[in-house]
Amino acid sequence: MSAEPNRPLRVLLGASVPANTGDGVLRTGLLLVVAHLTGSVNASSLVMAVSTVPWLLFGIPAGLLADRDGRTGRTGRDG
Repeated sequence: MSAEPNRPLRVLLGASVPANTGDGVLRTGLLLVVAHLTGSVNASSLVMAVSTVPWLLFGIPAGLLADRDGRTGRTGRDG
């Protein structure tokens, strides 16, 4: 048995927390820049909607594919 049983969780959180924080800062900064340049709430809304499109097109299908393949599907090893 491993000396540190929660290591995979800590590694996951150690990677996802900064990545999600960076994404949030980027989206907020983008909104502020668009609002400053255009002065339009509609333009800011359009930018947020367009920035969500890649997630809809690639993120959801990738998650479905990963769930379908299970733990050994794409990597060829047990998780």
